[in-house]
Amino acid sequence: MQIGSLPEVAVLSQELEEKIPLIEEQRRSYEDAVESVTSICKQNDELVEESRQLRTELCELRKSAGDHERERERLRQEVKDLSRQVSSSRLRRRRLSPLDQRLTRCGLQVCYLLKEVEEARGGVVSMEDDVSLNNSFGANDVSEQN
Repeated sequence: MQIGSLPEVAVLSQELEEKIPLIEEQRRSYEDAVESVTSICKQNDELVEESRQLRTELCELRKSAGDHERERERLRQEVKDLSRQVSSSRLRRRRLSPLDQRLTRCGLQVCYLLKEVEEARGGVVSMEDDVSLNNSFGANDVSEQN
């Protein structure tokens, strides 16, 4: 095989030397493009993971919202039921005969007097009893009845 003449090799060598800066620029551009693609892929992976986490959180929040909605409806129904019970209880109290009403009142007066005696002795009376009795009548009512 014959190597080309010296002037042809010199021409080829000169052409290569002229193209070296262009080839180096293309190599840098290629490396920058590879870095950009790598960075974009990494960002994409992070966003996919974040999206997965947000979807999981959304499912949990929807389930929790459903649980809270059911609890709210249950409590609404309970309030309605208790309201009916209170209304029914008030209606039953109104239906008591005068004698039953008087006996009930006397029983409350006895409880009130026992509470007063216990407090005078320095005893402790529960607040539940105190509230229900004080809402019914006071000491003046006891003396007025007698």
